[in-house]
Amino acid sequence: MKTRIPPRKRDRSAAARETPLLMHGRPIDPYFGFVRVATAVTHTKVADPFYNLERHVLMVKRFMANRVDVGQFGELSLTGYSCGRFFQQAALRISAKQALIALNRRILKMGYNGVVIVGVPLVIDDGLFNCSVAMCRGRFLGISVKRFPPNYEEFTELKQFAYGRVLTSTEIILDGQVVPCGVNLIFDCQDVEYLKIGLPVCEDDWVPGASSWFLASGGATLLCSLNGSDELVGKEDYRANQQVVGMSARCVAAYSYSSQGPGESTTDVAFSGYCGIADNGSMVIETKPLAWVDTIADPEIRGESLIFTDVDMDHIAYDRLRTNSFLESAQELRQMRPHRYIPFTLERANEPRALARRIDAHPYVPQAQALLGKVCDKLVRIKLAGDVTRLLDIGNPPVWVAVSGGLDSTARLLDAVKAKEAMRSPRTEVHAVTMPGFGTGSRTYNNIVGLCKALGVTFHEVDIKPLAFALMKAMGHKPFGINIARMSLNRFIEKLETVSEDAEDVNFENAQAHIRTVVITRYGFSFGTGDMSELIIGWCTWLADQLGGHYNSQATMPKTLVRFQVKHQAENDPVFAGEASIRLLDIHATKVSPELKPTHDGKVTQLTDNINGPEEVRDFFMRYFRRFGDTPEKIMYLIQQAVGFQRQYTQDELNAWWQRFATRVFGQRYKNACRVDGVQVGSDSLSPHGNWMVPSDGSSTEWELPTGFDITPFLVDIDRQVKESASAAA
Repeated sequence: MKTRIPPRKRDRSAAARETPLLMHGRPIDPYFGFVRVATAVTHTKVADPFYNLERHVLMVKRFMANRVDVGQFGELSLTGYSCGRFFQQAALRISAKQALIALNRRILKMGYNGVVIVGVPLVIDDGLFNCSVAMCRGRFLGISVKRFPPNYEEFTELKQFAYGRVLTSTEIILDGQVVPCGVNLIFDCQDVEYLKIGLPVCEDDWVPGASSWFLASGGATLLCSLNGSDELVGKEDYRANQQVVGMSARCVAAYSYSSQGPGESTTDVAFSGYCGIADNGSMVIETKPLAWVDTIADPEIRGESLIFTDVDMDHIAYDRLRTNSFLESAQELRQMRPHRYIPFTLERANEPRALARRIDAHPYVPQAQALLGKVCDKLVRIKLAGDVTRLLDIGNPPVWVAVSGGLDSTARLLDAVKAKEAMRSPRTEVHAVTMPGFGTGSRTYNNIVGLCKALGVTFHEVDIKPLAFALMKAMGHKPFGINIARMSLNRFIEKLETVSEDAEDVNFENAQAHIRTVVITRYGFSFGTGDMSELIIGWCTWLADQLGGHYNSQATMPKTLVRFQVKHQAENDPVFAGEASIRLLDIHATKVSPELKPTHDGKVTQLTDNINGPEEVRDFFMRYFRRFGDTPEKIMYLIQQAVGFQRQYTQDELNAWWQRFATRVFGQRYKNACRVDGVQVGSDSLSPHGNWMVPSDGSSTEWELPTGFDITPFLVDIDRQVKESASAAA
């Protein structure tokens, strides 16, 4: 089956928009589940709605130029938040309503298809309410009324506005349209899957029983919060982390926060102009509070700002469906008050656009330097908690670690040293056993010998070549076609020098792996050394390194994170300073290999990356497959735009590596169906005890890419549209 891909020439006809792109019979969304959300800060003239209208119109043009789907302004943006008693004056109330109507008509005239959300005071049921109004293509979608106008400290809204609970009407007439109003509205997009918009208003999310909780319980996946937001010392971190990010995480939703800023009255307070957009508990983009001060004097900018990003509706929906506690708590909230759903459509063109979001090539490793150290310290402590608890439980025996000079076993050796230090036991109770075989390279061997000496652990060397040779003889096996029945070990080793580098012999490899496991587990209590990147594709030998020891707190760590741990400890942990640090950094720089195939002139011929693809690519695959349940076509879309890979990979390379990844995930699943205990370190895990309960005999068909699959036509359009959008916005 060949994948249908979009034409390079744009076709804006209705037929083109309705033609689905198919893979395995499922349509490919050219937006890949992303919705573009924008928050804007405009220059305000207090109590001048028609001046503010013009600033809104100019900003909506920027929404349009950047193909924004949902754009929002600050609280009471059409009048200014700081009008005080002027809100109750007829002149301001009437002008504000007329400016709202005019804005809606102007949006229709300019042909913008997105949703625009503005703040405005409106009289309903003889009361004045602080409202957020959503509009789309000339239609007023609905009016969300503020539930809890604050009346404490610097806030005096109750002097002007009524509580949302006193509203009795469910709709009003506005510019000849019947418009829903209330505190329970959810705007349900009919042509963008999973997009449902809720409109909490400022204080409504700063109280117990926040509006966003209620709206999310009704299915809202995008929460657009309009705020006044004055700036105070100490407020910045709380607002960004506890309010924006925290609310996004608790509601399993995207949360966009906008506020008022330049031009608002400074009679009593300064308004922050802060904007932030969080997606499912992570801040994606934000502005600095009071940033408008730097550009307020520029007549072209006037302190205004616009930020936008693409939020992933697919990931939000996936997390909600797998989190049963979210659904249960949502059910309780839904029983308190019914939601009202207002359907609408965005009518987006069936063509791709530039992805307005950074995709990190290494999703398991934080990019911010300030966070890197914290992450490493935390993961080491989590592993340490698991290791010392198990040691205490069994009487604190000596720890045995099979070490090769490779990355994984080195990391577990460091863990063993830390564990024994925590137990107030001497390092000599850490027994490092290296077991050179037919594929052991000189670099890894020399590094592990030097490292063990520098660490002061008890070192053992067991040459497994005679044992593996005897095992193959007993089996009657002919490794690489060599008849060893009457052959000496030395003669066999000479023969191996003539074996081609691409020759394969699974029994030859497995014999060595099994011998190593038998040896290390017979010595005593041992630490397993495998990692999650190897386990998910079964890059291990069944009942050998697949188990590898009696306890393994590294089994939930991806290879890229193990690599980072070793480097970080080498450079920052004084326990591993001096010669140990030098050895660790060289181990970090060594290419990964199971070292099971014959060496040539002491050099390793079997490199994991050459067989399975680069570890950074495999970990990217694993993250979006395992954590977010993405389709292979979406994973290809994301990886082609990821930032930070060692080099640019071609589509053919990625296709081949993905095919191997997908088929091995399913075909080798049985190797992960049983495993030794080990604590979970990160958000991903392959534990068969709960985290990854999947059958060992599933089919990989739906996850395989069709022959000739190519994502680049999407990216060609994107390259062009980046330039077009930038030009239009400028």
